[in-house]
Amino acid sequence: MTWTDTFTRIAEHYARLAMTPGCWQYAQARVADLERDDHWRGLRAEVGRRIKAANFRPEPGDLTAFETTPQPLPRSRRWHGE
Repeated sequence: MTWTDTFTRIAEHYARLAMTPGCWQYAQARVADLERDDHWRGLRAEVGRRIKAANFRPEPGDLTAFETTPQPLPRSRRWHGE
C-alpha cells in the first residue's frame, strides 16, 4: 500500500465518521490533530471536499453537542470537608 492509498483511506474514514450522527465534532478534532503532523497536511481539505461532494450538512445538535456546560455533580453524603 502506498502513502497515497493510505491518505485516501484515512480521508474516506474521517469523512464517513463526520457524517455519522453525533460524530461531527469528534471527527473534526481528530483530523485537526492529525494535520498537526506535516505528513497529513491537506487531510482537512480532502475530508471537507468529500463531505461537500456528498452534500452533507451536520445537524444543529451535532454542532452544539460539546458547547454546553456540564452540570456539577451533587455533593456526596460521605464527604464532610469543604
